Amino acid sequence: MKRLNNCLYKLDSYQKFILIGSLLMVMIYTVCYLSANAREGYLYNGNFLVHSKENGADVYALRSSSFTQKFTVYAEDKVVMYQYGHKTFGPYTNPASDKSSASLSYPQLDIRIKGGVLRDENGNVIWDDVNGTDDWDAPTRQAIIDVATGKNIVHLGNWSCWGIAAALCLVNVLLVYAAAISRKPGHEPISARKLDVLYGRQLVYFIGAIIRFQKGLHLP
Repeated sequence: MKRLNNCLYKLDSYQKFILIGSLLMVMIYTVCYLSANAREGYLYNGNFLVHSKENGADVYALRSSSFTQKFTVYAEDKVVMYQYGHKTFGPYTNPASDKSSASLSYPQLDIRIKGGVLRDENGNVIWDDVNGTDDWDAPTRQAIIDVATGKNIVHLGNWSCWGIAAALCLVNVLLVYAAAISRKPGHEPISARKLDVLYGRQLVYFIGAIIRFQKGLHLP
């Protein structure tokens, strides 16, 4: 412990910042990943719709105070409603609402629409039982199938990204330790040029870890 304290004492302010920042980053993001991974939801149009239960219905909703985007799946008959802003689409009914339908394809599910527009993945209108209007805010057929059957429900927090970011932080810690050892008597000191290169590498690793942590936090 005394040897470690002596090494840390010899660090300059930049090295201390990299060391403490890297360690804190790993701890803080680990807590964030565990918290995000505990929530399940549905990724739709780049937004994570968090799953919850409301009056017996499954709700997948965007957590935003300024905008509403949510799917509501009623448990008994798997009827799906979709709200986007001030627009409401549906109800979309699924006659094959038993558990075996989760493994069936779209033609087998034969989803019917009452009062809404249903699109395919390319945005093409499949049905419009209202008045033939064309509305790009309507949900895709795959989204309706997913929420109705519980397919493609994910947990946020990509642990592969966490591992890469944590590895970058570990490299930085090892570089800090190597720099501290070089300052001890009897060791060849690092030249100013090599020190500049070391600082640059540490900064790149530090920023790269932040980016990777942030990216993985919003991926399943």
